[in-house]
Amino acid sequence: MLKLASKYILSIFHLILISREGALHA
Repeated sequence: MLKLASKYILSIFHLILISREGALHA
């Protein structure tokens, strides 16, 4: 269960990072 939670958090963190990069390059 902990593994699933960390995977979920990682994917959200990754999405935030991508959107931040996109905002910076926009």
